[in-house]
Amino acid sequence: MNLSLQVLNTRSVGTVRAGRYVVDFGHETVSGFTAREVAALLESEQFRDIRVYRIHNAYPDGRMELVGVDNTRFNLEDCFLFFRAAATQARADFDALRGAADRDPPPCRARVHLAKLPDAPRPHVVAMLFPAEYADDVSAWLLRNDLQPGDVVEGGVSRAGEYASMSDALIVDRLQLWGIEDGTLAEHDADHVALRGAAAS
Repeated sequence: MNLSLQVLNTRSVGTVRAGRYVVDFGHETVSGFTAREVAALLESEQFRDIRVYRIHNAYPDGRMELVGVDNTRFNLEDCFLFFRAAATQARADFDALRGAADRDPPPCRARVHLAKLPDAPRPHVVAMLFPAEYADDVSAWLLRNDLQPGDVVEGGVSRAGEYASMSDALIVDRLQLWGIEDGTLAEHDADHVALRGAAAS
């Protein structure tokens, strides 16, 4: 359910904007969390019962449109599986995802596999796996970049689990994407700068 309300007596841990989170700790409300930060909180015994809201809109006067989020979503992985009959088409889909991510980084970290599934009607697949809470954001990113991979597309949390458990899937190539909204791109870039600095000294 969408709630438009004024969040009072809050402090901020990060940028307060659409796509970030407000966490109700019971004694205080804190805004600006990324999904990764919320997931880290939920992993601890102390904070497992916090209430989490996603910011859908944030206004200059302090009002926010919030949507409650089920805490279990932060521990789940979602996916898009893009199936092709031909290996060359699947490779083109894989390369198109790589090129789009270079131009316009995705909202969150994602693992991308170019794989072959024995005995499947369309045995060549590009699998894009990401945190479930970012499913809508990843869909929007694909549309924004005019990406239409696959002759057949499947997705969802259950399909992600099924794909992960396929022992006969042959991974031909893999790619790690880093995200804007979850802060992983900034962390990745900072780590690379630190490594270059260490190597130069």
